[in-house]
Amino acid sequence: MLSAIDYLNSQHQDSFIIDGGDLNVHFVRDSYHTSLLSKFCEDHDLHPVVSHSVSCVDYTYHFNMSRFSVLDHIILPGALYDNTVDFVYVEHSVDNTSDH
Repeated sequence: MLSAIDYLNSQHQDSFIIDGGDLNVHFVRDSYHTSLLSKFCEDHDLHPVVSHSVSCVDYTYHFNMSRFSVLDHIILPGALYDNTVDFVYVEHSVDNTSDH
């Protein structure tokens, strides 16, 4: 998937591409996938909004309301991350039947 994102970014260098979805990476965990995505972001000046100073994200995934993780992400190019993010939060609603 990172190769596909890299390809799209290289084909549209005059555009800001926003990546988002269930990436199954929790940035506070020490894992191969976390290292791989972190390095990719670093190499391409991309930033997960969950790490922004205005982020209030507690979790985006739960397992039986007993284990919580941030697995769903929006990743922005540096210019957007620095200049357009006002707040970041997750709305937990009882109407949402998904565990994400």
